[in-house]
Amino acid sequence: MVSLLIGLLFTSGVQGATGPAEPGAFAAAWDGQNFRVYKDEASGVSFEVPLTGFLLEARHFEPGLPVVQAKHLFTLSGPNGPEVTIDVWVDASKPDVASFFEAHLAFMRDGETSIASVVVSKQHVAGMLLSQPRSGQSFGRKAAVFAVGDRVFRITCLDKDDERARKVFERLVQSFDAGASR
Repeated sequence: MVSLLIGLLFTSGVQGATGPAEPGAFAAAWDGQNFRVYKDEASGVSFEVPLTGFLLEARHFEPGLPVVQAKHLFTLSGPNGPEVTIDVWVDASKPDVASFFEAHLAFMRDGETSIASVVVSKQHVAGMLLSQPRSGQSFGRKAAVFAVGDRVFRITCLDKDDERARKVFERLVQSFDAGASR
């Protein structure tokens, strides 16, 4: 499997080094209000991310992998670690979100998970919003799952009780632009 890892560290609004964050790299804390647009040519998406104080990693995998394997993965980390992830699958059959979910993501649903229908992204498409409670040693999570053209997206807040992570998640879901249907 070939993957490309791109790390973007933003401090004081300036793109910095790639790779692991240096001690003090998050010194320019995010103010909770200012965002910038990140565009990713390989996946054809763009979304808003905090202006400062985070690390964004983008991974792109071989297009010939089975549908069940994500083709693009983004991880947004703050000073305490990963906060939000974005998975992108490509399915030439252009499934609706419910069909893809049942075929490949049904493991996310259990007796404690609530699921709501929502409208998400700049394309204003139908999606699913899953809310999973805290359990054992796992943080409670929120995930938005939706489809645009031949791509299915899952944006996940890794700790829905963390105000910063939740705010970033909500902004990503609102600002996510899947581009033109492919």
